[in-house]
Amino acid sequence: MTSHYLSGSVRFPIDLQIYRLTEEITRWAEFVTKHFPEQEIPQQKKERQKLHKLLDKKLLEDPEFPELHSQFKTKIALAVELIEQARSRKLPFTTVLMDSWYLSPEIVAVLKEHKLDWVSLLKKNRKARS
Repeated sequence: MTSHYLSGSVRFPIDLQIYRLTEEITRWAEFVTKHFPEQEIPQQKKERQKLHKLLDKKLLEDPEFPELHSQFKTKIALAVELIEQARSRKLPFTTVLMDSWYLSPEIVAVLKEHKLDWVSLLKKNRKARS
């Protein structure tokens, strides 16, 4: 994930954040195999999410798993960090342009806190609140 500064013909990258899947950071499949050796791990996303809901509470009881789990950051959390990093660099910007995927209450709250305007699209399946 990246942030960029644009002002007229001035354009440059500000920062980047690397997003890693929670399963990658936590070595989830390894812990599932360790604690549930007979459990088959589905390849389909929906089935895998169901298995997460079923097993993750138990996996968090393993002394090593919570530490790994706490290192995971959502894309929204990383986007908030990019906004905060841009603000800390004292760049003269008043508007944030973002992809519709990032238009979320958490990000809008941070932008509002910093009195920043924003431009994005609203996906059909989302509801706008003021």
